[in-house]
This record gives sequence, structure tokens and C-alpha cells, in this order.
Amino acid sequence: MTVWHIAFEHNIWATHTLLRACASLTPEQLDRPFEMGPGSVRKTLLHMASAQIYWTDRLLDRARADAQYPGETHRAASVDEIAKLHQQTSAEFQQVALSLIEGGKLAETIKASPRPEAHPIRIASVLYHVCHHGTHHRAQILNMLRHLGVRPLPAIDVDDWEQTL
Repeated sequence: MTVWHIAFEHNIWATHTLLRACASLTPEQLDRPFEMGPGSVRKTLLHMASAQIYWTDRLLDRARADAQYPGETHRAASVDEIAKLHQQTSAEFQQVALSLIEGGKLAETIKASPRPEAHPIRIASVLYHVCHHGTHHRAQILNMLRHLGVRPLPAIDVDDWEQTL
């Protein structure tokens, strides 16, 4: 197992562990405004899925309208619907990423956006970004859950993941 496999597997596991902790939240709790991240638990979870879709699209040189990203189209999605979305987006991202890794393409560049003036970014940087982007927003959601009184908070560190294997 490579460090990339570990990063992707932990990223998926940690997000799904967090989603399970959010399953008991009421719609009011999911949408409670916070002055961090995208602004609520639901918006942050949808943002995470949207970003993963966005970067998968970039890796595949695939374009879609902004309105097709989950943050815009799934505003009232349940936690179960968001979990299914994360499962789908994670699977596609991991499949594409591992294919690029196995193909020796990490040093190659892609366009950071579909716009003609977009700057190039290395594929390795995109893969690194997606995993760390998830970590960043999971920490924000943990803080939101703490403010919502959720106890115990889910343990989602790499050490916690290792203990589940």
C-alpha cells in the first residue's frame, strides 16, 4: 500500500465517520450558521463533495456548469443523500487518482480550471490538495458539532483509522 492509498482511504473513512456522527442532527442543526468554513454543517459537507467532483473533473479535463455541483443542487439534501454523494465522488476520485499514479503521471500538469487563462497545476498537487482539503473541512465540522453539543465527537484521526483496520 502506497502513501497515496493511505491518504485516499483515510480521507474516505474519516468523512464517512463524520457523516455517521451527523446522521442524528436535525435539519435546524445541519443548517445552523457558523462563522467558519462554508457556514453550516450541511453546506460544508456539500462543499467537500463539490470540491472533490471539481478536481475529478479537472483531472479528466471534463467541464460542467457551476450549477451542477452539489452545493448548488442539493441545498436540502439529507445526511443519507450527502453520504451517498460522498461515496460516489470519493470512488470516482480515487479511481481516477490511482490510475494517474499507476500511469506515472504525478509530475504532469493540468489546468486548474476549464477557463483558457487557467494556470497549470501538477497532478500530485491536486491529489495532495483534495486529501488536505477534506482534513481542513472535517476539522471545521468537528468544531461545529462541538458547538451543537454532540458528544462524544467522532475520532477521525489517522491513528483512529489505523485502529479500525
